[in-house]
Amino acid sequence: MTDGQGTWASAWEVDIDDDVERGQRQLALVDRVIGLEAALAQASAVTSLSPVDHLTVEFELARVKSSRAWRVGRLVVAPMAIAGRVVRVVRHRISL
Repeated sequence: MTDGQGTWASAWEVDIDDDVERGQRQLALVDRVIGLEAALAQASAVTSLSPVDHLTVEFELARVKSSRAWRVGRLVVAPMAIAGRVVRVVRHRISL
């Protein structure tokens, strides 16, 4: 068994390397989860808008949805959304 560099490694050394890599992946995932929890907490704190800000956001959203780009985008995406619904229905019926 080689260690990836052309030298021979024992099975014990390979197991240790696998354990180290697995541990590093687990630490990276834990770090990612902690970061996502912090981002969620920050987003939750920011979402409390004043009534004026809430009206401003609603107005801007209505303006975007009435734009030509939004309507064209919806027309382009609509066939894909319909196809996705059809696929979900067919998969559901097959699994029954």
